[in-house]
Amino acid sequence: MRRAALAALLVPLLVAPLAAADSNDPRAPEQWARQVVRADEAYHTGFRGQGVVVAVLDTGIDETHADLAANLWRNPVECSGTAAVDDDSNGFVDDCFGYDFVDGDPAPEDADGHGTHVAGIVAAVANNSVGVAGIAPEARIMALKVLADVNATWRGTREALDYARQNGADIISMSWGVDGVPLPSSVKNALDAAHAAGILLVAAAGNNDTDREHYPAAYDEVMAVSATTILDQRAPFSNFGDWVELSAPGGGGGSTILSTFPDDRYSFLSGTSMAAPHVAGVAALVQSKSGLRGENLRAVLQDTSVDLGTAGRDPVFGFGRVDAMAALDAVTVPAPNQAPVCRVLHPEANTTVRLPLTVSGEAWDPNGSVQSVEVRVGEGPWRRATGTTPWVYEWAATAPGTVTLACRAYDGVLYSELDEVTVTVVGTAIPEVLYLNREAVASALVATSSLLGVAIGAFLWRRSRGAEGR
Repeated sequence: MRRAALAALLVPLLVAPLAAADSNDPRAPEQWARQVVRADEAYHTGFRGQGVVVAVLDTGIDETHADLAANLWRNPVECSGTAAVDDDSNGFVDDCFGYDFVDGDPAPEDADGHGTHVAGIVAAVANNSVGVAGIAPEARIMALKVLADVNATWRGTREALDYARQNGADIISMSWGVDGVPLPSSVKNALDAAHAAGILLVAAAGNNDTDREHYPAAYDEVMAVSATTILDQRAPFSNFGDWVELSAPGGGGGSTILSTFPDDRYSFLSGTSMAAPHVAGVAALVQSKSGLRGENLRAVLQDTSVDLGTAGRDPVFGFGRVDAMAALDAVTVPAPNQAPVCRVLHPEANTTVRLPLTVSGEAWDPNGSVQSVEVRVGEGPWRRATGTTPWVYEWAATAPGTVTLACRAYDGVLYSELDEVTVTVVGTAIPEVLYLNREAVASALVATSSLLGVAIGAFLWRRSRGAEGR
């Protein structure tokens, strides 16, 4: 039996028993790829891409699609702002849910369908009794249009990459590229900047059945994704080479990928363009559980992939085919951030002190590091101490009486509770710049007394001489 015919027979057999397990979406039984990467099982873990933003650089997205609208990233300032005004001052007017870098407007509409299809693979809404389900059905999709039949430019691509980086994208999915020709330096620089910012870059390996590098996928900073069939074999069209990093379902061999299409439609497509968003979706699942980003997230996807073909990394499948459950099982939920602790060690509470005085203490963080310590005298302002463990603060002057000293530590997210000690300050408050020690004061008083004695003596002598002359 020919492979294509075998695949056509196997598709319903492989996916039908699994279809209703995680979703009431009526066309889920046709989404064999979700079962292959075990996204159906991942749904029940509760980690579904919450809080993760995936920027889709493509032909745009149908923002009204019933299976996508709820999962579009929103720019709250612009969505609730004044029309025709750049309310958030990011250089783009009315960019409520993304931007069209082809036509230069805030409506990244999809006249082609490719971008809408890619977006649905990543994050179509699940369990809504409509259509299909995405790999990460609670992630947010940032719609950035960079492709069209006309007007598309590398400048627009560079601007879209910068926009994604500057507006909170965690993952960038790119189902496009060029065989054998590196991209303009401006685009490469934008990719480098996104990578340096901790954004995971995912791109399609290309559909020309060649080992020629396909850019941007072939760059070291980007995860190159080749395509596999329902039988976990290389899709006949998929590019290959030692630059391929992962593989994922993309159709071929008698199978295709079902996803969203403009005007509330659904369509079957195949290509590495479909494979890349499967990886982006799994990455969103892992990040939503672990908080990992960038290279740390990338390593998890590599290490937990299903090794296909030649053992180890190979030119066809890279490290292997992505596996959502294996990746989720490999990471843990980070412990909740605990507030740091600050302690005043000197002076001790309920003691009497004279100024100036070096106040000292310690600070620590149970699951992180202390970035700064601040000290407050009485009701005065908070002032930065020197160091953290130990820390010191030079207390120069204050009015005599009962004073409360307080310290607090900061770990970049949380402040500690205050640690307070109450002391009694004695003596006259003397500004720090004019402070004289007791020996100096005594010497000054002696000198003053001597001078006063001389002055009085001279006055009495002059007065007695005057009396004699009368």
